[in-house]
Amino acid sequence: MVLRHPPADRRGALAPRLQPRPLTRAALGEALGEPGQLFESAAAYRRAVNDRLFGLSADQYSALVDALLQLRRPQLSKQLDPAALSQILSASLPPLDAGVIGSVAEGFERLDRHRAEREEYRSTLKGVRSFLDVYQGYVASFVRSARPGAHPGRQRLPRRRARLREDARAKGAGRAQAAGA
Repeated sequence: MVLRHPPADRRGALAPRLQPRPLTRAALGEALGEPGQLFESAAAYRRAVNDRLFGLSADQYSALVDALLQLRRPQLSKQLDPAALSQILSASLPPLDAGVIGSVAEGFERLDRHRAEREEYRSTLKGVRSFLDVYQGYVASFVRSARPGAHPGRQRLPRRRARLREDARAKGAGRAQAAGA
């Protein structure tokens, strides 16, 4: 690790060195003193920064750092390309969890099934309404025909049949008397 400024001694005064130079690990630990923290690796340092400042997952933190580096490019605003900016921002998004994708896909499949069922129900309802229109006409005509007094000819028919039978008997009796005489 390279310090760009001369390290401070334990009292907070700057060391008399004028030229910055790399410190050994032991010297760096000594320069940081008691309140400082010395990390074993860059990855451990990045984890500590993420934990302390952001609290993101490792993938999200990596994407955030990549996005910040891309967005801090010199003269980004002068050469702003919407497609490139979209690509940078898309790359900075964390990958979606497969479980989340699966549950969303299942939700869309359920919606499609509900839509198909609804169309089937609409088709069935249309057929039932068509049948009902025809059946209501049939029932109305049946009720009209079965109602007493609806057809006066039907009520007179039994009387006419009885009269015709009586007339036929009378003629038959008259013929029998004429033949017997």
